[in-house]
Amino acid sequence: MDVTHAFQAFGENALYRSKTKKAACILGFLLGPFGAMYFYLGYKLMGWIECIATVLVTAITGLLLFFLVSQTWLMFLVGVGLAYLINSIFMIFFVFSLSVKDANGELLR
Repeated sequence: MDVTHAFQAFGENALYRSKTKKAACILGFLLGPFGAMYFYLGYKLMGWIECIATVLVTAITGLLLFFLVSQTWLMFLVGVGLAYLINSIFMIFFVFSLSVKDANGELLR
């Protein structure tokens, strides 16, 4: 008799599907400055910190270049590029790290 269909697990008893390192890397490289990788792994606070850091880096760099170099809004794109560069450096370390866990303590597949 198969009872798996009759039993619905909720909360802590629910089945947990582990996250993949490949998906985390893709999210990190594409949307990394916005904290997408951290939100995917369940680290919501780190995701918000990364979003705020990206906004601050973009704003400060853009404002400095706007007033010091050229008064065009394109200077803010340099700040976005800087945020992506910083994120790419962190992603290289993430790709080569051996034991990465999500917020539930599970190793990534």
